[in-house]
Amino acid sequence: MFVVKIIPNEKGNPPGKLADVELHFTAIEQDCPACQGTGELTVAASGPLAGATGICAACDGRQTMLSPFTGLKLIGFAVWERRGSGRNVTFPARQYSVNGERRSFALLRPVVDNTAQERIRELILEAYDQHEQHAIESGVAR
Repeated sequence: MFVVKIIPNEKGNPPGKLADVELHFTAIEQDCPACQGTGELTVAASGPLAGATGICAACDGRQTMLSPFTGLKLIGFAVWERRGSGRNVTFPARQYSVNGERRSFALLRPVVDNTAQERIRELILEAYDQHEQHAIESGVAR
């Protein structure tokens, strides 16, 4: 899983940018599918070692699986005030130049489902709303 970290744009520059956002990946508390959360596997079903057990190689005996992203963060998201009303979330992108023209490509793209980014966008906007509400309740101006 991940935690959405909001970093308010206190300088107000560029205009309209409300916050930078990071996704911090956390450990997934899920039973290991190989050993079903026991931390052990049967070494052999028959022969001289029949019934012997050993430490599960998939989870190293921890009984829960760790995502390879655990302990990492994905940066480059931002919450912006839209002209008129509402808010927008921009996603991490890499800029490059072709014949003097600046272009960019998204670093986080859907594999199949083109609406997959909408779930992340909604989670970021919800987290920003909660951050903003907490700031109002604690008397801290944004």
